[in-house]
Amino acid sequence: MSGSTSPAGGSVGGSGLGGGGTAGQPPAGSAGAASGSSGANAAGSGGGQTQARCVPGSGSAPVGAQSLTDDTTCLTWTRSRYAMPLSNKAAAKYCADLEQDGLSDWRVPRPEELATWPGLAEDSTAYITGPIYVPKAGTSSEGCAGNSHSCNLAKYNANSLTCAWQGVDFKGWVVCVSGTATPGTTNPAYAGSTCSPCSAELATFSETDCSAISN
Repeated sequence: MSGSTSPAGGSVGGSGLGGGGTAGQPPAGSAGAASGSSGANAAGSGGGQTQARCVPGSGSAPVGAQSLTDDTTCLTWTRSRYAMPLSNKAAAKYCADLEQDGLSDWRVPRPEELATWPGLAEDSTAYITGPIYVPKAGTSSEGCAGNSHSCNLAKYNANSLTCAWQGVDFKGWVVCVSGTATPGTTNPAYAGSTCSPCSAELATFSETDCSAISN
């Protein structure tokens, strides 16, 4: 991996079902909106495809050609990771600009959400997560340009997940998520405020919107 990496061991936070994606082919259509309070997705349509409603306990449901709604969290995911690794700012822009199957609320997942992604598979490169953090000292624009970090998530082996505090030069795999998780269904052990080494860094870093800078 490139960039700075400070992984810390962790227990398995989610199931890894299937591969992480298809190399050389970015995600195509994705759809499905989630309701965190009710645990059910609002039905909709776009691109001529029928969208599924999230029914907890019914099993993960395909929503369009390249997306999946996880019935445990009621989050809708792009089924495959993006074709190439991106920086944290490029990943944020890619997901924010994504419009597929009538959905435009795509975003980079937080690590506690990504730990539940059904497609999370073993890989030597970490996945980019949100939000982006910059040093509290100095301006946000300076931090976004020169010292933006993420609390990324890696599955370096089949039996564990790990957090990695990674900086501006790091490029990792990207998957986008849509909707709000049903309360209590993500894995708080991997939240940036909980998972070491990320938790220690947040004393001097704060969450920042770096959307104006995309490289």
